[in-house]
Amino acid sequence: MGCLCPVSKFRSSEEEKTLMRAEEQIILPELSCRSFDREISRYASGEYISHKILKETYEAYSVDIEFFKDKREPSYHYYKILHANVLGYRVVTLVLIAIWLSDEDPLEKASRIFKNYDRKCLNKIGPEGFEIMIEDMIYATVTFIEFAKKMEPNKINLLEAYTKRLKNGKEYLKQYLLLLIKQGKDEEETFTEEEFLNAMKDSFVQKLCSSYGFRELLDCCNSLRVQNGRM
Repeated sequence: MGCLCPVSKFRSSEEEKTLMRAEEQIILPELSCRSFDREISRYASGEYISHKILKETYEAYSVDIEFFKDKREPSYHYYKILHANVLGYRVVTLVLIAIWLSDEDPLEKASRIFKNYDRKCLNKIGPEGFEIMIEDMIYATVTFIEFAKKMEPNKINLLEAYTKRLKNGKEYLKQYLLLLIKQGKDEEETFTEEEFLNAMKDSFVQKLCSSYGFRELLDCCNSLRVQNGRM
């Protein structure tokens, strides 16, 4: 791709160190990604799970849910940011975050990501579904950044500039991923889990499977955009 930043340089940037500190404070049940998806989806109402039901689900898996009402707890502020609207939390976003922050094998995480955006189990994702997936990843990324700003207010300007930079890489990233996943197929065609996983065998594309990796993809794609003179 020609825009891969050295890992040591990317991970050691002040923006990334700030975000990694924030992510380490996010409380999630100690479940596999598969189990987390199953349990959250079981109690959800359509695309959302209510605040009350989420707390009960977490409590059932031995999570100390006091953080949901204690403003001194960092996770209180993260879940407040994540609470999308009166309907509660978006299921696909919660599942994505659990996948991203897990330490499971990258290809297993890739499989769970595909299934997360193939909620009807059709073994295919079309252009609209792919757009939803990338936009949801952008949204999840922004929630991490907003949380980091809350935890370290002195880094607000730094993180706001970082947010803009990452968002500017979105269109390049979408084009690159579709090229790898579809392997010459028409852009309006769907792709299967097998095609998605084949693309994920590329170590660079595997970065899609973690929060910091996705940010690195966006940052590198933004660098490519700038190199090509698209401001």
